[in-house]
Amino acid sequence: MTHEEKSPSLDALRATRSRLIDLVGSLTAEQWNFHPAEGQWSVAEIAEHIVLVEKRVMSALKPTEGGTSPKRDSTITRVVPDRSTKVVAPAPVSPTGRFTTSSEWSEAFQEVRAQTIQWLESTEDPRAVWLNHFVFGPLDGYQWTLFASAHLERHLLQLDEIMQHPRFPA
Repeated sequence: MTHEEKSPSLDALRATRSRLIDLVGSLTAEQWNFHPAEGQWSVAEIAEHIVLVEKRVMSALKPTEGGTSPKRDSTITRVVPDRSTKVVAPAPVSPTGRFTTSSEWSEAFQEVRAQTIQWLESTEDPRAVWLNHFVFGPLDGYQWTLFASAHLERHLLQLDEIMQHPRFPA
């Protein structure tokens, strides 16, 4: 893939990184840990989940022999951010309180996102690796980078919902 072909995903990875850092970077501890309702994740838990997903995916990609369809690229960017369908995160990427502060999380998130961007920039053919997604089935490496941004878009919407909650700490 050329750099131009990778640009849509690279641009989205950088843009969503900036938006998330801007959104949660100045939260107080009370805001960081606020739960809008029982059983609903806090900002801290959502942020942890984002790091866990991206780290897990980027460390598990493996070579493919068959390949996947680039036609699925647009499905990922269209469907993943849509919050009308709720999805329960698998246990390995569910939050467990790994980050007690937003600054601790920020360091981990910026590191994993930088690794994702660097991987996409330096990988000659990101479509030559794949990993199964529990909903979408096999996704190639490029599709996983699209997923990383779309997944973060989904959670940016969720974070906005939390921050608009009437009891969200001022």
